Amino acid sequence: MKTIALLGATGHIGKALTNELASKEEFNVLLFSRSKEKIQKFLQTIEGGDKFGVHAMDEFKDHIYDVVINCTGIGSPSVLKDATEDAFVELDKIDDLVIEALKKYPETIYINLSSGAVYGNIADAVTEDTKVVLNPDPKTPGELYAAAKVKAEIKHRALSDLNIVDLRVFAFFSRFIDLSSHFLMADIVNCIKNKTVLKTMADNIQRDYIIASDLLRLINMVIKKEKINDVFDVYSLAPVSKFVLLESLGAKYGLKYEIAATPENASPTGEKRAYFSKNLRAGEMLGYAPKHTSLSGIEEEIAQM
Repeated sequence: MKTIALLGATGHIGKALTNELASKEEFNVLLFSRSKEKIQKFLQTIEGGDKFGVHAMDEFKDHIYDVVINCTGIGSPSVLKDATEDAFVELDKIDDLVIEALKKYPETIYINLSSGAVYGNIADAVTEDTKVVLNPDPKTPGELYAAAKVKAEIKHRALSDLNIVDLRVFAFFSRFIDLSSHFLMADIVNCIKNKTVLKTMADNIQRDYIIASDLLRLINMVIKKEKINDVFDVYSLAPVSKFVLLESLGAKYGLKYEIAATPENASPTGEKRAYFSKNLRAGEMLGYAPKHTSLSGIEEEIAQM
């Protein structure tokens, strides 16, 4: 049985992965967060929540792990807009804490959740030829966020003798989304629940939403490699355009929308027309094969809400 440390267990992705891991008997999972109380409260809401060990971040050094999954981050656009450099320094400290453990126990696999933001304010889908962009003088919270992710990846590749994999997540959705986060999907779910009209711009953006079951499928592929230091873009079976998504949810749940001249909540990392990756190295190198499209994954998760 492998022992997994999951850091950032009270965040959106952390909660979704915790719920997915609750049914996996092959793992002994220890959850870490700045607030043990928040983890314990969440575990009371999911089936199998009593199987997890619950720990504060300062207890991380007290254990030995086969796998560390780092889900810590700045969880929503509303929080990112107000983020200071201190927030990114704290995330860097957590990363260094994990690396220190890896140097003591080099067989441990470190899986860090990075972001598609490393590619900068891209206009079109990422391909194998798209280069990561490092802004040497980040000023806005969005620029700081992207630079922090790039710098972490650079640090990880330099430690080539350690087992470190960065997974670049472009968009994620689950039944555990914070409905006050002002992500597009949070606004959509709020409108469905409250039977209100979604206000959205006329641009037909494309996004690639992955759900926890497929993300865990990819994580399992990484774990099976045992010796690895690499980075992979995360993708579903197919991205979805905004208006295909809205029409589908309109048919299923009665969602209504209207075109607005300006967005109610602009993205702090910049508006991106096509924010997804066509780089399928995760499939070629690891054998990763997602089961869901963006649309089918969203529909499955909303059905659970």
